[in-house]
Amino acid sequence: YEDVGEYSYDTARKKIDEILALIEIKTYDTPTDKIRKILDFIYQYIHYETEVNDIFLAPVETLGFRSGDCDDFSILAAALFEAAGIDSAIGFFTNKNNEYHAMVLVHLEDLSSYRCWFYSDLTGLGLEEGRWIIMEPQTIIDNQDDERIGQWNLFVSAPLDTD
Repeated sequence: YEDVGEYSYDTARKKIDEILALIEIKTYDTPTDKIRKILDFIYQYIHYETEVNDIFLAPVETLGFRSGDCDDFSILAAALFEAAGIDSAIGFFTNKNNEYHAMVLVHLEDLSSYRCWFYSDLTGLGLEEGRWIIMEPQTIIDNQDDERIGQWNLFVSAPLDTD
């Protein structure tokens, strides 16, 4: 703060808001439209890259590098969803091969006409009551019903707290 006159979280929020404006997120957009625009942006501009150190990047770091692994994609997508007014959480999943994966959970009843994977209740994992839709942030909204997403089982979640 002393060097630049602004806290880093304020600078980061401005960058997130700039991205929302760039991809034309409007207050009157439906949650599904906001999700579609955000996923399209991420799919077009961020590419997958395995990390050597396996650290969690902040959303603005992933934007700056234009790359990340599954947890970085998830952190970025969840931050953009939250900034657009969509309640979200980060989920960590495992499959029958003991592989791990990160994806986003959004607190919505449906994705309009798009098919998806979801959980009816995740209160046991600390999330609010209601349906939580699994969002794979490495693909577009049209592919959220892909069978590969269904292989993953949620074992821990962390809601985003933007207050």
